[in-house]
Amino acid sequence: MLLHKAATKDAVHQLFDAVNAISVQGYDEDRRVTYWNMGSELLYGYTKEEALGKKIEELIIPEHMRDVVISAHREWISNGIEIPASEITLRNKIGKDVNVFSNHVLFTDEQNKQEMYCIDINLSEVRKAQEQAVFKDNMLKAVFEATPDLFFLMEEDGTIIDYHSSDEEDLYVSPNVFVGKTIGSFLPENLSVKFKDYINDVTFKDDVLSFEYYLCMPHGKCYFEARLSHLKAYKQIVTIIRDITEQHKSSEIIRQHAYFDALTLLPNRFLSLDRLSQILKEAERSSEKLPRICLIYLESRSKLMAGS
Repeated sequence: MLLHKAATKDAVHQLFDAVNAISVQGYDEDRRVTYWNMGSELLYGYTKEEALGKKIEELIIPEHMRDVVISAHREWISNGIEIPASEITLRNKIGKDVNVFSNHVLFTDEQNKQEMYCIDINLSEVRKAQEQAVFKDNMLKAVFEATPDLFFLMEEDGTIIDYHSSDEEDLYVSPNVFVGKTIGSFLPENLSVKFKDYINDVTFKDDVLSFEYYLCMPHGKCYFEARLSHLKAYKQIVTIIRDITEQHKSSEIIRQHAYFDALTLLPNRFLSLDRLSQILKEAERSSEKLPRICLIYLESRSKLMAGS
């Protein structure tokens, strides 16, 4: 029996010796270290030679926790009250905090004495990752709050699964209407078709697609720019909506001055040429022939412009 226990202990030690990613310490009924693997050396900074024979509270237990640790160890040895696994902050050789998930097991050795093993998993990287995630989350919230744009997260079929708006009045309908619904289900028919077409296009392209549109809001007619980007890895689409009403008004004023006479408000020759150019482009795109009168008119206007 004694040989069996000794062989088991040696096998366990060999296993722990081969695992550097986990700290394993063994200590006797007086809490003196009897085993200290390489993982413990890496985590806490003490070599095996430095740790063996020392009481565990003298090595890695912060001063304010020592009485609790000693009491808990005594309760398990004497009364069988187990020490629960938990996340705790211990101390390394140079006095820095070490966050670990600590678990304990109690063995009876070959001399029929109690020997406790503590298995610690380093949580420092986990904590760092959590802190970075929280920081990024807070940063994104701050960016969202400072940005007047609307953000929508959608499935590839256009179903809205999340959104952000710094002002609920900027929304065409309330969130309880559109969350969980496709974006086209609550928009005017012509705009619904447009969104469907762009959503379909962006799922097959790596580029960001954009288009402009208008909506009749409670406070008047507003113009918007929609920018769509496909998150291929998540099969989702991010849509950013920006209000461009003021830019649109400014463009209209510039267009008015360019295409209409300031005194009579009648269309000038620039507007005529612009309209005819549009007709020509449409005809070229659809491979249709222009009416001859349009060609004559366009030619005469070009000559007039050249001579002015």
